[in-house]
Parts: sequence; C-alpha cells; structure tokens
Amino acid sequence: MDGLHVAATIGERMRKLAIALVSLCMLAIGCGGAASDETACELLDEEDVVAALRGAGVEEIVLRRSSSESLDQSICAFRGNGTNVRLNVDSAPEVRRRYFNRVTEALHLSSNDPGNRPQAVQGLGDQDALGPAGAYWIEDYRQLFVLRGERQFIYQLSARGLGPSRARAAAVRLARETLPGKARTAPSSTAREDVPLELEVLAPEQGERVRSERVVVRGLVTGAGAAVTVAGRPALVREGIFARRVTLRPGRNRIRVTAFAGGPQLSRTLVVHRGRPARAVGEDFARRRPGVVPDVLAEPLGEAQAILDGAGLPHRVVKLADGSLRTGRWAVCRTKPIPGKRLRAGPVLLFADREDLFRTSGTACAQE
Repeated sequence: MDGLHVAATIGERMRKLAIALVSLCMLAIGCGGAASDETACELLDEEDVVAALRGAGVEEIVLRRSSSESLDQSICAFRGNGTNVRLNVDSAPEVRRRYFNRVTEALHLSSNDPGNRPQAVQGLGDQDALGPAGAYWIEDYRQLFVLRGERQFIYQLSARGLGPSRARAAAVRLARETLPGKARTAPSSTAREDVPLELEVLAPEQGERVRSERVVVRGLVTGAGAAVTVAGRPALVREGIFARRVTLRPGRNRIRVTAFAGGPQLSRTLVVHRGRPARAVGEDFARRRPGVVPDVLAEPLGEAQAILDGAGLPHRVVKLADGSLRTGRWAVCRTKPIPGKRLRAGPVLLFADREDLFRTSGTACAQE
C-alpha cells in the first residue's frame, strides 16, 4: 500500500478477521450463553486460594484481599509476602471475539518466545470456542484465561519460589474450584453439516491499491466439505479460513473467488490495483523524509529491500528462522532503527521470518 501505513492496516484486518470469525461461530455452532452477576470475590474466597497454594507447596501464606468493581469488570485479588492471586471476571460485550483476539495475538507475538506462547488447557472452558481449547495458560505471565458462555475468567497466580509448572497446576485447581456453571460441549458433526454455504473475502479490501506483484487473498468459508478457488486455482482451507497468493498485473486486476460444497456454489469478484513499484515508493519517501527509516513491518522481504534501496538506505537481513533466504518466502518482523527514526550509522537491520498465509500479519514473526 502507498503511504506506508502497514502496521495500522494489519491491526484493522486482524480486527475484521476476529469479528468475522465470531460471526461464523454464531452461525455454525451457536455462541450464546447466559450472563451471570456473580462478582469475582463471590467466586474466589480465601479458603480456595490457600488450598491451591498449599497444594502447590507454598508454606508461608499471608494474604490481604482487595476488590474492584466496574460496569463489565470484576476483580478480586489476594496479595502478601511475595504472593499474588487474582481473578478478573470480564463480562463486557463481544467477549468471545475478545477471547479469540487474545489467543490470536498471543500466538502471533510468541513464535520466538516459548514462555509467552499460550498452552491449551483442556476441560475448563467451552469446547465450542474457536481454536484448540476454551482455556489457555501463559507461563511468563503466570496467567490462565478461560472462556465460559459470555464471560472470560482470567486467573493470575504467582508466589515466591513457585515454579511455572506448579503455578499452572495451582491455577488450574483454583479454576476448577471456582468457575461457575459447566463448560459447553462441542457441537455434533450433524449440526455442522447443516451449516449453509457462506463466503466472505476479508483481504485485500475491495479496490485496494498495493505495490507488490503478489497479494494474499484471505477470507472465511462455511459449509460441510466446502472448498474455495481463487483466480481459478484451489486455495488452502484451514478451520474455515482460506488463503491463496495471487500474482498481479500492473494496473487493475479482477480476482474471482468461488466457494462450493457439492452442488451449490458462491462467487465474489475482487478488484485490486497494483500501484507504483516498491522502489519508487522508497524514492518518494526519501524525498519527503530523507535519512528516515520507512515502515516496512510485515512487508515481504524483497519489497522491503526495494523500498530501502529506493530510499537510499543501506540494509542487512537478520534471520529469525532457519533456512536460506533464497528459498521460501520471508517477511519483515521489525527493523532497527524502528520506523520513523533517522538512520545515524550503519545499515538498517531487517529482522525477517518466514511468511505464513494464514496469519493476518502474513508472517510468523514475533513483532516487538
């Protein structure tokens, strides 16, 4: 895109993808659920906290309770002597979308940091939640978040000398003792077969102008056994998300997207304009802001290099994954200096990881 507002575009597309996926969930499996007015401190009492900590091997326990209540947030915390146990009950609207956002964002930002990667926890949250589980544990934050109905329950548990595995076990035990109601089960296969064929193209946007010679067409499809073609070629479909890379001609491009499941089929026509080459974009940027690093985050590596060449900025690639830069496709995770800063000395460092069609950012990199 001209203008180099890549980071803002990525965020907007992630938001649209999350909203659309929740709409898919509502259509296919029914994501409703009754809300409850129980506060966090009505669910979490000191006796449960002490039992969970003692079961994890914490001996000296001195706790002070505090609470906070607002319109859609209820917080109960127990602290003291290096111990912090907290429950946040989130009942704000569109909680299932925000749960999906939390999981997706954590997965995107943790590909090179195992301690930040969400670990699925079975048997706590709704089985019909989008993704592998209805509950996840994040080791570095000592945080367990659980989706039930229209509420999200976020447990945080740490204590002096308590390692990550015992902290997780204590948090899970505490959740089992305090979570209200029952987790919903996954829908039957019969119910899934009744879902009608639906097709929605999420990216790129209709009429969008891009500078790359290739663009990833990505969207959602429902329907038992649904398949998708993009520009006449099969697209990969994963958990209702489809993606395929398409080569563009200079100027206006019409891309036909078709979904079919047995007899019925649906089609959409997407118009995309291929704009100025990346090098020309870099030259224009340098005329306006000489010596400043342009925003090339999540750009294909070749495009980012061409922009910097056009801007007259030396650059060097730092790989964040194994393999040769000559094989496969790579994208930029971050730069040093960061976008908008002036290059004082040395080359611009481009930290690159392999592309991933199914990620909204288009790359598997951990952006910082």
